[in-house]
Amino acid sequence: MSPRTKQQVEGIRAESTNKILMAAMELFATNGYPGTSVNAIAKNAGVSKGLIYNYFESKEAIVKGLIAMMLKMADDIMDKAVSEKTESPKQELKILIDVFIDSIEQQMEMMRWILPLAFQMSKFSFVNDMVTGKIESLIGVMRSIFERLGYDDPEREAWLLGAIMDGLSMDLAVMPGYEIDKMHKYLYVKYNLM
Repeated sequence: MSPRTKQQVEGIRAESTNKILMAAMELFATNGYPGTSVNAIAKNAGVSKGLIYNYFESKEAIVKGLIAMMLKMADDIMDKAVSEKTESPKQELKILIDVFIDSIEQQMEMMRWILPLAFQMSKFSFVNDMVTGKIESLIGVMRSIFERLGYDDPEREAWLLGAIMDGLSMDLAVMPGYEIDKMHKYLYVKYNLM
């Protein structure tokens, strides 16, 4: 058997890291941060405690990894939304809304785990630092769209749409049978995208 290539090692590392993060997210959501031990995360992930410490120096570092993963998801949404060539800011807004709704529908199980965890994040000062820049960047993209659409207060409209998207994520995560399609269409009507 030949030694693993660098690519294979990186693939194994990414797979193990993801397994640990998903197990931690589930346990943090269920038991809270204080009620979750590294041993429990290892057991839930099906890995050794030593492997966890090989990738993460502490339980807090696992939280940082989770936040980084969530921010990467936000980046992926924005990248997908802005990568499509559009002819108008109206079309950009439509694509942004479509990509966001599609993403939260596809990641519903993760959204159910993230929600309880999100309410525990204020305990960690580093979370605010990590998230603030990302939020400002996302708001900046939406503000630019609303400026080009001629809104009187594009900054407030961008924050409003961000709040609506946050609310849709939470509603979809906690309300069985939530009619996201109706809200999707309502956003089209609100922003004259039909």
